[in-house]
Amino acid sequence: MQRIKKITAIILSVLTLSSVCVFGSSFSAGAKGTGAGLAEWALNAYNSGWSYVYGGSTPGAVDCSGLIYSYAGGERCGNPQLETATETGSVSAGIPNVHGLGLWRPGHVGVYVGNGMEVDARGDEYGVCYEAIGGYNNWTYWFKLAAVSYVTNGWESFNGNYYYYENGEYIVNTSRTIDGTRADRARLLQTLLQAVRRVQAHQVHQALQVHQAAHHLQATHRVFTRTVHRVLR
Repeated sequence: MQRIKKITAIILSVLTLSSVCVFGSSFSAGAKGTGAGLAEWALNAYNSGWSYVYGGSTPGAVDCSGLIYSYAGGERCGNPQLETATETGSVSAGIPNVHGLGLWRPGHVGVYVGNGMEVDARGDEYGVCYEAIGGYNNWTYWFKLAAVSYVTNGWESFNGNYYYYENGEYIVNTSRTIDGTRADRARLLQTLLQAVRRVQAHQVHQALQVHQAAHHLQATHRVFTRTVHRVLR
């Protein structure tokens, strides 16, 4: 009877450790279809030298609306992309500080990538272009694509930098108090990096716990096996 109780206790220990290993190693995936993601996609198309192909909507060969569609899906052509937009405005009145807005003029669309710059698949002779707003294109409207989600408040990573959004736009040339700390743009980045380090440290701690639990499980399994062998002799 005493031996049976000991074996039962070992089995319960193994089951407990198994639960720790399962629940201690969960992960979450990032979301696709963001404004920053679309802007990065457009910049990559320019930096990678994608070709302009009329009717094209696959990476490396796109037309103007195909550049957007190849990332976000949704409507295939420029006019429907504008017509189904969740928000629009006149470019002449100013473009919001939002990464990944659509840009429209009759017969053409592009992508606003922030800081007064845009990317568009312009034509056979030009390919994918990157330049300041107000250059070659005389854009009429900016718009938020229905197939893309845009940050309202909080941090967003774009092109290797971090931006803090407030009321739907990333803030520039100003100061804010965030989590009790008054910060300009540089301090906002520092605050974010500190938060990222805390998250990374927590993840490392969890990984170590899982590793230690797995090691303990192996040791317990060896003890369990030896005990069972002794009982069955």
